[in-house]
Amino acid sequence: MSIAFPRPSWQAGPGVPNDNARHVPDLAFSASADHDPYLIIMTRSIVETGGTSAAAPFFAGVVATLNQYVVANGIQARSGLGNINPRLYQLAQTTSKVFHDVTTGDGIIPCKTGTPDCTTGQYGYRAGPGYDHVTGLGSVNIANLFDSWAVTKSTPKKTSIVGLTIEPSPIYEQAPDSDGFPWFYTLKISETGGAASTLTGFSIDEYDLSDSIVEWFGTANLAANGSLSLDMRGRDMAVPSDHVFAIAGVDASGQKWTRQVTVSFLGPRPNTGAAMTLTSDPAVVVKLPAGDKTCAADHPYGQKLILRETRGGDVKLTKFLAGGYDYSDRIASWFGSQTLSANGTLQAKLCWQMNSTPATLSYEMDGVDGSGRAVQATLSVKFGSVLDEKSGGPTPEPAPLSAWPGGRTHRRASLPRQTPGMTIGPRLPQGEASAPLQN
Repeated sequence: MSIAFPRPSWQAGPGVPNDNARHVPDLAFSASADHDPYLIIMTRSIVETGGTSAAAPFFAGVVATLNQYVVANGIQARSGLGNINPRLYQLAQTTSKVFHDVTTGDGIIPCKTGTPDCTTGQYGYRAGPGYDHVTGLGSVNIANLFDSWAVTKSTPKKTSIVGLTIEPSPIYEQAPDSDGFPWFYTLKISETGGAASTLTGFSIDEYDLSDSIVEWFGTANLAANGSLSLDMRGRDMAVPSDHVFAIAGVDASGQKWTRQVTVSFLGPRPNTGAAMTLTSDPAVVVKLPAGDKTCAADHPYGQKLILRETRGGDVKLTKFLAGGYDYSDRIASWFGSQTLSANGTLQAKLCWQMNSTPATLSYEMDGVDGSGRAVQATLSVKFGSVLDEKSGGPTPEPAPLSAWPGGRTHRRASLPRQTPGMTIGPRLPQGEASAPLQN
């Protein structure tokens, strides 16, 4: 509870203390990167992550989508939700389907009796029915939150929301097929707004291919919440070069839309492999007289480990050793990602307890690059002190306080098309022959 802010009138309901203090939290979200992690796409790889760094922007995205939802469904004439907390606490009292009430578990940690506010040897709270200081109102059923948001129901106004993607991106040259096509990719059109559409236009680099829509995709009809995809191939291209793919259509309400995406076509993927370096800031770690304010008092030796990729290749990180101990299971939570992107940087703040100095700790980070080649970076760091330390050896237990902490069916046509600068066409079933259509 806050000692500075009074309890707002809307913060009421079962479990909310009857006092004059603002209480937190309001909501709860999964935060562990070790179980039920959030999956994000970074440099075309799936990365597991967690913590406040995932949960807070996740709910920010939920509220941004809710902001669109209330306008699209006629709940509000214009966007803008304002402070959503009054509605959240109101829903907690009037509906049983928006929040999952977390009633077990705790956020209790030990403390040393006699330190400020430590009277029982521990800090923290336990979860319980209704509002509590561990999970607030509980976790959120987002679909039910949206469905229950309006005080009065209205007839939804649905329009098509269409997305266009091409995978992979960029597109690298591969071994050519029997027809001499070395570039292969998949074009996918998806509808997520719940309104059917009809495709009316398709072009590459402003070259009109609309007359091939039905032949290549099998239909011009894009179902509500449905998708169309087409495996394609290309040749006769000067690389590197960028090409613009565009589609157009009209939904059932008569609303017209267009989408386009630019994709780079490149030569063969470099096979030189990735490389990593591992450095420490500071290069020699010392115990500061005033202490490191980002470290706990019993782990006063603070350092920032900096991992860099130097050769232009992604690396999937697989092992991290520090001070003779294996911390591979903490790579994602300490460095913020399990993948080191091409020419990218990851950082981790580590705090150490050292029983004696000087001492030297060794570090090793292992990984695998996109070609399956093993990559390794090693480092040795000296630890000193401006204070006299007692006997003993290093206790290698870092305490990081901050972290940088369906199948698919296709209709395939038989005729490739030649656009200015490239020849393109659907990928063909094995053994089916075709000849380029020269224009």
